[in-house]
Amino acid sequence: MRRHYDGKALEDLQNRDEPTIFNLGVSGDTTDDLLVRIENETKARIWQDQPVIVAIAIGTNDDVFESYNPKAPAESYRLNLQNIIDKVKPIAQSVILIGSTACDEKLTNPVPWADISYTNHELERAEKVIKEISESNNVTFIPMFSEFKAALDAGDDLLEDGLHPNDNGHKFIADKILLALDAHLQVNQDI
Repeated sequence: MRRHYDGKALEDLQNRDEPTIFNLGVSGDTTDDLLVRIENETKARIWQDQPVIVAIAIGTNDDVFESYNPKAPAESYRLNLQNIIDKVKPIAQSVILIGSTACDEKLTNPVPWADISYTNHELERAEKVIKEISESNNVTFIPMFSEFKAALDAGDDLLEDGLHPNDNGHKFIADKILLALDAHLQVNQDI
């Protein structure tokens, strides 16, 4: 996504004011972890009077099962997601929630690197929570699970290890997010 907007800015250095994208993802983070750091990390990237759009994709690590027990109860995930939005809404002009990607359960139930499992049932459940939270907070929701799963089922190579997106998977996700970001940027330009 950053390359996309940097490339657009290079097309016309005189007349384009494209956004700067910061990927603040941390491998292994859960909503508990993001809740602790999101407000400060967002504030640290505010530049003068530029609008701030916060796009949040979190939850896969909340949906993991360790030794067949859920790592985070569903209600904890819901509450954390709401608290994350409460922290960023006052400092952002727009908030976007991104749905969950699907996994290849043959490789993730369990994963080979630990006694943990990821299932599409849990990832889809998380996306439903994301959608509900986005609706109740009047923020943009980008569904991901169904289209990602359909692409996987059609044989598209989107996952590195059954869970983490590879380059094709990241492009799939970025293309969907860019559509929403471009719409938000257009609204801000029209004001």
